[in-house]
Amino acid sequence: MSSPVSVFTPEESRAIKQSWKALTADGLLPVGLLLFERFFADVPQVRHMFSGTGIHGDENSPKENFSMETLRENDKFTKHAEGVAAKLSCLVDNLDNTPAVMNICSELGQAHKMYNVKPEYFDRLGGVLLDVLQAAMDVGLDHPTIQAWKKAYEVIAGATKPYL
Repeated sequence: MSSPVSVFTPEESRAIKQSWKALTADGLLPVGLLLFERFFADVPQVRHMFSGTGIHGDENSPKENFSMETLRENDKFTKHAEGVAAKLSCLVDNLDNTPAVMNICSELGQAHKMYNVKPEYFDRLGGVLLDVLQAAMDVGLDHPTIQAWKKAYEVIAGATKPYL
């Protein structure tokens, strides 16, 4: 029986897995919330897509302007944030099995299609992920681990976006 195919070198795979383990040492929810906090700051036009969380604004505070503190108190939103980090963990766990990653990404794309998620939002989320990792590791964009993550996210986004 042959081993699964991977597009990553052993060094890239190890760097991604070790950095993700370090980032998620305090759990998945803090990482998911941090990703969304940065994502909403960088791409505020996506906030409206989270109306399914049950948060409703009024004329003085439309839902697009709700603070992260408000969102952190919303069970549906925190469940989604934790789910995003869990899906990233699943992808990291399967990093050395490209067919499994492709399958996870197709499911991810199909799940987001019903919400009219634009392909460019996945690209922007990738930038946020890289920024979060770079800040957590206190390294530059040229660091080998960040470059490995960049490659990984390009694979993930490339396999997900056709299904949106």
